[in-house]
Amino acid sequence: MKTDIHFIQKPQSEYVSFHIYELNPAIEKLVQQVEQSAPFFLAKDPEKDSMKKIYYHDILYIESVDKKSFLYTTDGVFLIKEKLFELEEHLEAHDYIRISKSMILNIDSIAAISPKTSGRFEASLTNKEKVMISRFYIQALKEKLGLRRK
Repeated sequence: MKTDIHFIQKPQSEYVSFHIYELNPAIEKLVQQVEQSAPFFLAKDPEKDSMKKIYYHDILYIESVDKKSFLYTTDGVFLIKEKLFELEEHLEAHDYIRISKSMILNIDSIAAISPKTSGRFEASLTNKEKVMISRFYIQALKEKLGLRRK
């Protein structure tokens, strides 16, 4: 697919225009990403007692513990006020997937996946951390990764 980028002068409004034959899932995903108004979350840094802007692409995974949601990045762990299901809705147009009742994983942070006992899988992340993938969510992960058998 060909792309063109044209720079404009302020105060003109920025916009994106797609010229396509038909709407497909890949284009729908791009449209959702472009329409997403905030590509970051504001989260609390517990060590500094301050708020920090955490960009979606910097998040390795999100975990819910004791009814609190935490964003895990290579820079640390940050507390966010939204519930896990709300975060999942914000991230559905991006490469994130639910891997357990309490965790959402950034697909781009996966270095390797290996099977474990009881039908579960383990994901080794780019930061060398490991997280377990519940067997209930394996099929959705395979589909998101394009590994589904036909």
